[in-house]
Amino acid sequence: MSSSFTTSPEVSFKATLIGQSVHSFFERRLIIAPTLRVGGVITDRREADLPADFLYKAGGDSVALPVRGYVDASIEACRGRDTDPFCADVFDPEDEDREFPFTVGGRAMASGSLELRWPTFLLDDFWFAAFADVGAVAIEWDRITGDDFFPSVGGGLRWLVTGQIPLRLDVGVPLRGTRFSSQEARLHLNIFYTL
Repeated sequence: MSSSFTTSPEVSFKATLIGQSVHSFFERRLIIAPTLRVGGVITDRREADLPADFLYKAGGDSVALPVRGYVDASIEACRGRDTDPFCADVFDPEDEDREFPFTVGGRAMASGSLELRWPTFLLDDFWFAAFADVGAVAIEWDRITGDDFFPSVGGGLRWLVTGQIPLRLDVGVPLRGTRFSSQEARLHLNIFYTL
């Protein structure tokens, strides 16, 4: 008599909570738009065994967790180092040419931004903006520390093309560098931004 059994596949779960709002003052001459994101992943699987972008990475403006001023996905769980047991097995010790070969997604994330907008008074549908962004990615929620937060500041221009299509041009300056993104100003262009 032989018996066999099948194990259920490993279930991975991801939850992200996003809070956004827009407040206007002085007869819509000043707009304040804060955004807050927190999220967590429950999984025992390695990043390579999960769908792309399942674990969190932040930075840039064209990723799910934007932090303007940084390179896309340059804020990650291992911060370019292999000192943690979780991080140690993702770096290839045989790869002598690249000490830090790739970014590593994390299971915990917190990010936010505060943006101020005011009309240029020169052209209709053109607005100036000033912003502050911050993002943190960590291996687990209980491992997030102050060193995991990477802030940036900057300014830009908003244009509502034909009164309907939002276009955003920003220059962001990271206040801390990462192994994958230097502390230099970076230009960001975004169409159909949410806030």
